[in-house]
Amino acid sequence: MGQLRFVCSARLTTVCALVFPLLIVLGYWQLQRADEKASLEAQWQIAQAQPAVDYREILDQTNPLRRVFAQGHFDTQRYWLLENKVYQGALGYQVIVPFKTSAGDWLAVNAGWVPANAYRNINPEVVLPTAQVRVTGNLRKPSDSAFIGEQQASDTWPQRLLEIDTEFMSRVYAVSGVTLLPFELQLDRNSPGAFSAVWQPINMPPARHRAYAVQWFAMATALLVLWLISSVRRVPEQSPNSEQSLNSGEAYDQRHRD
Repeated sequence: MGQLRFVCSARLTTVCALVFPLLIVLGYWQLQRADEKASLEAQWQIAQAQPAVDYREILDQTNPLRRVFAQGHFDTQRYWLLENKVYQGALGYQVIVPFKTSAGDWLAVNAGWVPANAYRNINPEVVLPTAQVRVTGNLRKPSDSAFIGEQQASDTWPQRLLEIDTEFMSRVYAVSGVTLLPFELQLDRNSPGAFSAVWQPINMPPARHRAYAVQWFAMATALLVLWLISSVRRVPEQSPNSEQSLNSGEAYDQRHRD
C-alpha cells in the first residue's frame, strides 16, 4: 500500500501563508461590520419611536440620528436632483431642497424619491409647498463617498448631484450669504413636501455581512484543506523480493565487469 509522508511544496506553502491570514481577517472584518450595522439599526429604531424635537436642540452633536421638526419654507425654484436612486426597481432621483427655517437657518431637505424620465435631459416634475410649513424628519450627517470627486455645478436649475455635499451646494447656491447646515433632513412620508420617502438607516443589513463572513471563512478552510491534500503523498513500499532481485542483478553485473 505504501506509506503516507508529509511533503509540502514551498511555493504552495508560501501562497497559503500569505492568503490564509488575509481571508481570516476579511471574515472577522465582515463580522465587525455586521455588529456595527446591527447597533446602528437598533439606534434608528429607538430614534423613530421618540417624538420629534426642535432641530436646533441637536445641532451641536457631531453625528445626530434623531427625528426633528422645523418651521419655514422651501425654495421651490432652486433644488438638486440626487442621481442614480432606485426605488421598487425603478430608477429615479432624490429631491434635495433648500429650506429656510423661521430661525434663519438653511437646511438641505431630502424630500424623497421621484421617478426619472426615459430621457435624461427631461427633468421630473417636482411640486413643492409655497407657503410656510412645519416639516418633520430624520436629521443626520450626509454620507461622504471617497470614490466621488469634485462635483460640477450647472447654470440651470434643478442641478444634478452624485452625493449630498453641503459645502459644495452652499457655494453654487444662487442666493447671497446662504450657508447650508452640514446636515441632511430626510422628510417623514407624511410631512409636507415629501415624495416617496422610504428611508433605510443602513445600505446593507447585518445578515448580508455575516453571509460574506461565512464565505471568507469557507474560502480559508478550502485553502487549508487543499494545502493539506497536496502536501500528503503516498510512497510505495519496496518488497523483500524486489530488494533481493535488485541485489542479485547488481552482483551479476559486477561479475561480468570483472
